[in-house]
Amino acid sequence: VQRPRAFVCDDEEGLLNCTWPHGGRPEVPTLYSDEVWTGMEYEVAGLLLFEGFVEEGLQIAKAVRDRQDGIRRNPWNEVECGDHYVRPMSSWALLEAASGYRYDAGRGFLGFAPRLTPEDFRCFFVTAKGWGVFAQQIAGGRQFETLEVVWGEVELKELAFALEEAPAEVTVTKAEQRAGVEWHHEKGQARISLVKPVTLTAGEVLRVTIAPAGGGGL
Repeated sequence: VQRPRAFVCDDEEGLLNCTWPHGGRPEVPTLYSDEVWTGMEYEVAGLLLFEGFVEEGLQIAKAVRDRQDGIRRNPWNEVECGDHYVRPMSSWALLEAASGYRYDAGRGFLGFAPRLTPEDFRCFFVTAKGWGVFAQQIAGGRQFETLEVVWGEVELKELAFALEEAPAEVTVTKAEQRAGVEWHHEKGQARISLVKPVTLTAGEVLRVTIAPAGGGGL
């Protein structure tokens, strides 16, 4: 009989790999079903965020970080089958899910749809040739998006940002120079095409201002 390994204490929260909420647990259950793996917890938390179940996803993520608090366990070494096990790297899914990050290097496409505090959001992002910081603020009936490259370069041809209503106006600027754009509204997003591709290098910032219909002009 496979005995479960104890990765949590009795007074801690954790997500079991498998349960039978309606009964019917077999005499010999699925292998590892009674264990708690942070790699699986992050995966489920990320999926919940992607599907809009924000509070549920955050509850699972909080349980993991409460356990790996540096007192009982090393916060930088989430043991499953062994030390520094690779599966907890599924935690990266939380960043992508929380920010609604999507990227396609071949198309030069970058999009965001923050699921946490969209009115004031900030996160790290990474692309094929560089990385930087994305920020979104919503105020005064307008939506402001900022892409700042910290290292390398980012080539952009298309952008997308979550927006409930079709935009009344969209402006894109780099170094105070306004870029030519075309846009349309599709499935709750403002889809923006740059007439000429834009390349951002380290230290450069792209600013996008969106005025939703009925939300005040630019």
